[in-house]
Amino acid sequence: MKKWDDHQATLPPEQRATAPKRKLVSDQFWFEITGGKKRGRLLGGGTQSDSWKKGPSGSYEQSSTSDVSCDSRLPNIDEMHELFQSTHEAAVQKALEIYQKSEEEKHAQMRAQLDRQQALMDQRMQQMAEERALMQQQMLDMQLMQQQMMQQQQLPPAFNNYQSSRY
Repeated sequence: MKKWDDHQATLPPEQRATAPKRKLVSDQFWFEITGGKKRGRLLGGGTQSDSWKKGPSGSYEQSSTSDVSCDSRLPNIDEMHELFQSTHEAAVQKALEIYQKSEEEKHAQMRAQLDRQQALMDQRMQQMAEERALMQQQMLDMQLMQQQMMQQQQLPPAFNNYQSSRY
């Protein structure tokens, strides 16, 4: 097995055997050392001995119910991390979009409410200006009426107690 590992170390990383392949080769060496399968049992294989069958090349292979084939179907930790990362990033992006949309809706609602209040204030200011103009007109009318009444009655102007007296 040491020779095989040394040979794998000399290969470029993309050509090296995967972990399931290394397990298969390791088991194959073990079978050769222990003498292989005899009388339907694999010596030293324990409960795993039934899952090993001699393949067309003469080497032993595990059937599909074995641990090796299950291991080979497991995703790589890097693949799982990338999947998690992309899913996490997508979820964060979606949450950010939802948050921004809700903030924009709140801003639009606040702007609409502010515009309505401004319109009401403008309307009330217009009413107050009209009332003020009407009151000023009424005061002018009253002063004019007072002058007319005084002229008709020929009354002297009202006595002012605060006028300075001459001695």
